[in-house]
Amino acid sequence: SAYVANLAAFLTRSNSSPVTTIEDVIARQMNICAHPVLANDMKLTHPKANFVFNQEGKELYGLVDDYDAGKCEVMAVGTMDSLGDLNLIDLFCERDLVFTDSLVMENPVGFPIRSDLATGFSYWMYQGEKYHDIDI
Repeated sequence: SAYVANLAAFLTRSNSSPVTTIEDVIARQMNICAHPVLANDMKLTHPKANFVFNQEGKELYGLVDDYDAGKCEVMAVGTMDSLGDLNLIDLFCERDLVFTDSLVMENPVGFPIRSDLATGFSYWMYQGEKYHDIDI
């Protein structure tokens, strides 16, 4: 089975003029800090966007460093990648950054699973989405 990861929540300053979509960011020619592992996909999906990819190997913390250095005005960060890291969330809060619901890119990911378990796994994924608002 595969799922689509939401890699798209923009982080923007809550007190600035609203930037809520990738189209807004591109139209304003703003720089977007994003994880370097997504560079090819991001550039293909949005060739007119101004992406900044941190190459220092600091994962999402590198995006915060680039943001602090003024290299970008917004960040494209996946909520699943960041919400579990309270130190990272604290850094976002200290900078008055907020998540939006804007989708920048979808990245299909497959689970390595034995074929005899795939049907049951798909069933429980469906049940979680339909009845419990759980989306992996």
